[in-house]
Amino acid sequence: MNNAQGTLDELDRAVGQLGLCAVQIYTDVQGRPLDDPAFSPVFDKVADLGIPILLHPVRGPDRADYPTERSSRFDTWRIIGWPYDTAAAMARLAFSGIFDRHPTIKIVTHHLGGVAPYLSERIREGYDKILKAAGAANEPVPLKKHPHDYFHEFYADTITIGSVPALACGLEFFGADRVLFATDMPFDTEGGLKYVEVALQAMEKLDAPASDKAKIFELNARTIFRLPGTTSR
Repeated sequence: MNNAQGTLDELDRAVGQLGLCAVQIYTDVQGRPLDDPAFSPVFDKVADLGIPILLHPVRGPDRADYPTERSSRFDTWRIIGWPYDTAAAMARLAFSGIFDRHPTIKIVTHHLGGVAPYLSERIREGYDKILKAAGAANEPVPLKKHPHDYFHEFYADTITIGSVPALACGLEFFGADRVLFATDMPFDTEGGLKYVEVALQAMEKLDAPASDKAKIFELNARTIFRLPGTTSR
């Protein structure tokens, strides 16, 4: 991603020659936000190819928790920082107008959209204030919809490390058509299978219709990855 033309060439190779059905990028590129105009050709290309983007947070321990420190402590960079980074990237992409330019682009956020579902009403109310202030200053925001609405145009995976309330919150936020089952295997403390177990248990306990669970477990993935057996719906 630090070489736009190289990224475009690799997209052609990976999708056209190797047959990959998605691309993963991070929430920033060496500290640069994804709404940097230099990355616009990459999003344009992905939209043209019709493949989804898998968006994963990227900060490491070198990104300090406070300006007076040199590095993060107690794994705060990962435990707290990653869910924030995901929501922040979503906000920057929303304000970039990406969904106005590419209404069918599919961006799958890791960890069920980070903190975005939990902060839904804070996001709505906060951007109400921004829009009101911009209107009073005669500085309209160049978006076709309320900024909060664009957050619902992202997709998300189910990685909540087994938390059923978090899973229910995210499902209500994104809707059953935009949530895909995932486990985060193998990054648990027991070789990977624990994350699979708790992910399945959370889905079993989730109060949702069987038809919604079928979408989450299989049908949504078949649709956005254009896998064999996909049916239109």
